[in-house]
Amino acid sequence: MQRLRLCLICFFLMCGSVVATTNAQGPSSRGRAADLGSRFVVDVPGVIGRSDIVLGKPNLEPGEAMPLGNGRLGVAVWSAGGFTAQLNRNDTLPGRLSPGLVVIPGLAGLTQAKDYAGRLNLYRGEFREQGGGMTATAFVEPDTDTLIVEVTGANPTQAQTTVLKMWAPRTPKAAAESSVGMLTESWVDDKNPGASGRAFGSLSAITAEGREVVAAITDPLTITVSFKPLEDGHFRVRVAAPHYDGRGSATESAHRALAV
Repeated sequence: MQRLRLCLICFFLMCGSVVATTNAQGPSSRGRAADLGSRFVVDVPGVIGRSDIVLGKPNLEPGEAMPLGNGRLGVAVWSAGGFTAQLNRNDTLPGRLSPGLVVIPGLAGLTQAKDYAGRLNLYRGEFREQGGGMTATAFVEPDTDTLIVEVTGANPTQAQTTVLKMWAPRTPKAAAESSVGMLTESWVDDKNPGASGRAFGSLSAITAEGREVVAAITDPLTITVSFKPLEDGHFRVRVAAPHYDGRGSATESAHRALAV
């Protein structure tokens, strides 16, 4: 699937209210800035790339998070605990509640490496980190509201985990089946003056592409997915956070977004 193109704008504020907008276009003739008798062709990736954010050390604090998104799902990524990403949607009203937090502890070897380097690529809409012989590339798919974290260079014999969790006072329903884990929560906007009375909710689901993938409920707020990388040291974590208002099948929505 074609990844996000052109400029990505994604802001997150305080506890995670995010608005993200993107434009998905390739470097074709649309890269022309003008045509006034003679061609004036713009190197779109190069021009946008001048504003890439380049990191010489890991961004350990939430306030240093790199933003990703597709206009519906916004993700803030930082290096605490190896790899941490907070999911934020623009329709979990009225409080803009986060669908969850993702942690990949096994990437600590990358983020703590002496040769660490990171780059937020604005043209491609992806955050790429490398160090210690490993690389991790994170991006949000434009159509499926899914965060992808693709890792290479991992030790294929070393077991990995990834965690999807919420925090008190949230009260999600946790579920796990085979290789997919899920957290869902729904509510009605009926408490504040001017409340709409409408139903809202959040849904997040997680799986991994690797060997011996198993999802389990760690506690009522946490899902843990355990797995081993593929033989070549590659693995991929998929985290979906599609629209959800408590109606319909959360499992079907999660599996559709995760393409499993």
